[in-house]
Amino acid sequence: MSESELQQLQVLCEAMYCGNKEEQNQAHTILLPLVNNVMNVSKLKNILGSTNHVHTLIFTTSGLLQLITNEWNKIDQKEKDELKEFVISYLYNKGVDLLNLSTNILGNFVRLYVRIVKLSWLENTNYSLITKQVEYFLNSVTSHWIIGLYIYAALIEDMHPQCGVNSAKSRRCAISFRDYVLKDIFKVGIETLEEFVKGSIRIELRIEENRLLIKVLELIYNSLSFDFMGTMINDESSDENISLMIPQSWDIFNEKNIPKLFFDMYELCMSEEDDIRNCCGKYCLRSLILLGSLRKTFFTNEKQKVHYMNEFLGGINKIIEKKIGLNDEDCFHEMCRLIGKIDTSVRLQELSTYSNFLSWCHNIYLFTMGWNEEIGKYLCNS
Repeated sequence: MSESELQQLQVLCEAMYCGNKEEQNQAHTILLPLVNNVMNVSKLKNILGSTNHVHTLIFTTSGLLQLITNEWNKIDQKEKDELKEFVISYLYNKGVDLLNLSTNILGNFVRLYVRIVKLSWLENTNYSLITKQVEYFLNSVTSHWIIGLYIYAALIEDMHPQCGVNSAKSRRCAISFRDYVLKDIFKVGIETLEEFVKGSIRIELRIEENRLLIKVLELIYNSLSFDFMGTMINDESSDENISLMIPQSWDIFNEKNIPKLFFDMYELCMSEEDDIRNCCGKYCLRSLILLGSLRKTFFTNEKQKVHYMNEFLGGINKIIEKKIGLNDEDCFHEMCRLIGKIDTSVRLQELSTYSNFLSWCHNIYLFTMGWNEEIGKYLCNS
């Protein structure tokens, strides 16, 4: 594409996103054939490498994502490989600029990359390649670290099996991803979160530290909410009703005290008057809700199981006794869900054998009565 053609394309993209209705319709009519023709994959890739124009980047990445999703089997293997290498290189070389300029454009590039990985998953058995590529990000500066976690979180989300024409292939892809890669990604998230709790991660720019923490928690939550059995149930309330079917090979649950890690991180997040950190606290509780539904057959002996569940009772006790974050409406709501999850996941007879049971009952009573008082005040003032 010549310089004049590129400039004309940029003008059309600007009109498509920022022009009046007539200009948008005209630009859409001219631009649509460009992203509907499978023969233009290399051309679109070259456009991405030739421009920094925001709206051109948005249009081209969005168009490429739709094009490869619809026409993957018609794309030449060489073009597939070149596109994949181009996007991951672009993310490494220019991703930091995008992180600071526009997270929307960064998100488009990340989604494009993980979609390529997903579509090519069953074509290439070198499953470790994705983790090797992302390791370059994780072992670099903080901004690259954030982008690496961004890629992992988006990859997990995109790898969920989907209903539809290719549902069987999607399910095979998801199960393979679960068996070969997901465990290692989850481990990266947990180990990074451990460093946060220990205080080992201290980044000069607070905004970067918060971005990193958000992506770590998002990655872990996406890992835990993954459709491990390939059921393809997309009900938003499904985490309230089903068990967490983590594979037996996830020995990290035996090696580390994961519930305590999340309770500790929650306390750290809610100890600061920082909206982003408070949002991270909510993520901690949401992950704990999933962890509370871990299948009963996961642990090989009763001692491990009792220790695991006792950490939940102890963590809930501490939150109620210290009123940690309970003035935050979202966290209060997630806390109610967490208590409900423990109540439905463990029989009362079993709960009564735990060392923290009596104090837990007392604190649940105080929590419930306090909640009733707050509701009463609200009704009186409304």
